[in-house]
Amino acid sequence: TASKLGFRLVSSDDGGNKVEIKRNGNTESIFFKMLAINQFNSTKKRMSCLVQQLDGSYSLLCKGADNVMFERTIPIVDGGIEHEMLLNNLDHFANEVSEPL
Repeated sequence: TASKLGFRLVSSDDGGNKVEIKRNGNTESIFFKMLAINQFNSTKKRMSCLVQQLDGSYSLLCKGADNVMFERTIPIVDGGIEHEMLLNNLDHFANEVSEPL
């Protein structure tokens, strides 16, 4: 679950959402407004939402089956995330999760 990874929804209303993220003993608060949601369905095996942060920037947040998300990554060289490293991380996370969905 998200809480096991350090994410906690603090508040949610028409004005937006506030999330706390705990990493390495530090807590960071992020505020964003949800603009659009592409709901999960069994055909595409993923969902996404478009959010806007307080600084006006936009992010597309995606969640889905490992193999589906991996197919949509682009290998980046020279200091970027490479497919091999991403595969290793996916394997690591898959092995860490012990509770059924």
